[in-house]
Amino acid sequence: MENEKPWAKLCSDLQLGEPTGVPEAVSGGLLHRLVALDTTRGKYAVKRLNPGIMARPEAKGNFVRSERVACLAFHAVPALPALLKKGTALQEIGGHFYLVYQWVDGRALKPDQLTEAHAEKMGTILARLHETDFTELDLPPEAPPGVLSFPWETYLKKGIEAKAEWAKPLLTVIGCLYDWQDQANGAANRLDGERVISHRDLDPKNVLWQGNQPTVIDWESAGWIHPLCDLAETAVYWSQDGARYTNDARFRAFLKGYGAIKTGGEADWRTVLEDGFAGPLAWLDYNLKRSLRMEGSDEEEQQLGTRQAVQTLDTLQRYANSLPRLESLLHGGVDRNG
Repeated sequence: MENEKPWAKLCSDLQLGEPTGVPEAVSGGLLHRLVALDTTRGKYAVKRLNPGIMARPEAKGNFVRSERVACLAFHAVPALPALLKKGTALQEIGGHFYLVYQWVDGRALKPDQLTEAHAEKMGTILARLHETDFTELDLPPEAPPGVLSFPWETYLKKGIEAKAEWAKPLLTVIGCLYDWQDQANGAANRLDGERVISHRDLDPKNVLWQGNQPTVIDWESAGWIHPLCDLAETAVYWSQDGARYTNDARFRAFLKGYGAIKTGGEADWRTVLEDGFAGPLAWLDYNLKRSLRMEGSDEEEQQLGTRQAVQTLDTLQRYANSLPRLESLLHGGVDRNG
């Protein structure tokens, strides 16, 4: 059972009313832990941030910055920013950090529940986000990403010794991992310097639906990104079916919602798509560490890391196989008037 003291202090500090019961755990988070908190003034979602993540030197600043982005984005898209106390969303109690949100009575949709209408609406939301003026936040440009260099052979050796569930799948694709890593590094060097501020993780798990009305949650990854990389990655998210294959009609619907900028024939979509390996490779690296107890604090995190490592290996393989089809779809484009 969660200690009552942090909930009482959060309620007091943020003037949420008095807690009316024990907070209930909410499933679904892949990094942090979320509870539903009922009070005399309403219902709230409280996210306790992962201590391992928060121990990183840059973590506090990243969360403060991302919530500032969410607060400003709220005026352009249906965003859910965290509640503020003295101008900051990050609350520290007893050595732990929390974000508190108004409760949304919505649900994230599974891939087989998504329609072309959902995809088109999310394409429009991404376009509005890319067009939002964030200059008042005065966010400095982020340092260029370093060269990706993950120790896949080391993880494989440790995984075989530990009889990890992901060891055999990792062995099967380990040569490909180095190839995909090289492709991502090359793409990062070839992409031009255009950047926008965006959510950067706008996949179905981070959108709650009430009927046909979406609310975009979990802004912690918000920051600078190449707009075409964000467009391609997000279109893939909203077009995958339950087996993570691309649904062409939903992909085109997303592009239609975005407006697809008439750049289909001009953009170097192969480079954009190769850059798309970087995120999943970094996520695989993190989850292999969690599975091997090189990161994380408990058995629950270890098990989550194992599940995510297995899933991410499969996702990477499917993504690699889909590149020719995705490139063709992107070159097809959609005119803003089409």
